[in-house]
Amino acid sequence: MAAYYELEFYGEDSIGGRRIDGDLYLAREGHGTLAKPGQLVQMILPYKCCFLNIATQDPELCALLDHLPNSFPLWNVKEIIRLIREMTAIEASQTLSYRMQLQSYACRIIALLSQHRLSGQPMTKNVLLHQKTLLSADAYMRQHLEEPISLEALAQMCNLDPTYFHKLFTAAYGMTPAKKLLNYRIMEARRGLLAEDMPLQELAARCGFSSQAYFCYKFKQVTGKTPLQYRKEMLTRL
Repeated sequence: MAAYYELEFYGEDSIGGRRIDGDLYLAREGHGTLAKPGQLVQMILPYKCCFLNIATQDPELCALLDHLPNSFPLWNVKEIIRLIREMTAIEASQTLSYRMQLQSYACRIIALLSQHRLSGQPMTKNVLLHQKTLLSADAYMRQHLEEPISLEALAQMCNLDPTYFHKLFTAAYGMTPAKKLLNYRIMEARRGLLAEDMPLQELAARCGFSSQAYFCYKFKQVTGKTPLQYRKEMLTRL
């Protein structure tokens, strides 16, 4: 009997995600989630992802997938997403050629997941070794956006040298801790701009920016719009 696995890969942060056996895993840029046979899955919308469902009786493939946690960082997630998009762009048919193309893409994606687990690169091995620690640092940033968060503080929390922590985090997420933190703050600001009519100075403080002016500067740098332009444009679409 085939075992059924549901993989999702995220190219951007979203406010939704999946509950797997009751635990919530938000869609985070540079992450993947995996639901395994027998697990209860609930989608929490909205979020964007590329997904791949695998039914297999291969014991080695099952062992690979069973080894992965329900949520994990992926430094090759962009390559996986690219392959899935190419895979879905193939014109569907009942031919052997079509089935072989799908299997070829699926094998390449599985090979990338295998590299994530087994790569011989020293930094890759070290990322895997500190995976839970890095996830904890990432979660801490999301949960304490209103507080000043330094590289040194995150490294100390993880019991790592700041330079080494910076290298590990960047290898795991494909971006520096500072950029990841900024992305979380901008995402929270977007939610605040659409959910409530809060003064910009108060919203800036809630999202961890030192001043309204700096908040507006960084928001436009990331989104291409001022906070008020963003609010007006998005509300006109509703």
